[in-house]
Amino acid sequence: MVGRNFLRVTDLIRAGISCEWDGQQFINSRYWPRRSSHWWFRYDVAVDGLVASNFEGRDRGLALGILGSIIGMSSASGPLIGGYLVEHFGWPSIFYVNVPFGIIAVILTVIYVKETPSYGKNQKVDLVGMFLSAVGLFAVIYGLIVKEGHTHWGWLDLRVSGWLLGGVVVLIIFIVAEAHIKEPMVNLQMFKKPHFVGVVIVAFALGAGIYSFNTFLTALMQNYIGYSALKPGFGN
Repeated sequence: MVGRNFLRVTDLIRAGISCEWDGQQFINSRYWPRRSSHWWFRYDVAVDGLVASNFEGRDRGLALGILGSIIGMSSASGPLIGGYLVEHFGWPSIFYVNVPFGIIAVILTVIYVKETPSYGKNQKVDLVGMFLSAVGLFAVIYGLIVKEGHTHWGWLDLRVSGWLLGGVVVLIIFIVAEAHIKEPMVNLQMFKKPHFVGVVIVAFALGAGIYSFNTFLTALMQNYIGYSALKPGFGN
């Protein structure tokens, strides 16, 4: 097992490469804008873990407060900056602009952030769980993408339902496998705790409601009302 810092640096490098590649795909493909890329903008719990492990006492509270302030500022300024970039430099710019910040973040993380202890030093990686979860989620998401790209196909069309049902079956196998693996990727015992289940439900509702609402609201303002790319930033 590895520490949080290593994973965070790896994630930053991957996100920077994906942003550069996404920008190229925007230029080379008309279909690509329909794909949402939230990798860079997701709120990663590992950040909280790094802050908590690198600060103690009052400094930890101050650091978490600064982190929360930055997240709040980015939520408010992100749509405005993104709208300006799209309006003046085109869609690929919203990806390219992240590359230099990613490089700076990697350098600062390596220099200033201490590695956390390897909590799972003697544990094995659940390769079976990783494979099954990746295949199951891919199949379900790809089935939804296929349906979106072919609106005249019915949900019972095998080209759509085949992917969806296949993904659900694989995810069921994943749950069964996790229940029998000694060191599972997901500890199913956590779902017996009402507080944990409540947090999961709230997080799902938040992601499915607010974040998707902003996406559709932006599409409505630009594609149907006729707003420029910058104006929906003020609306969001």
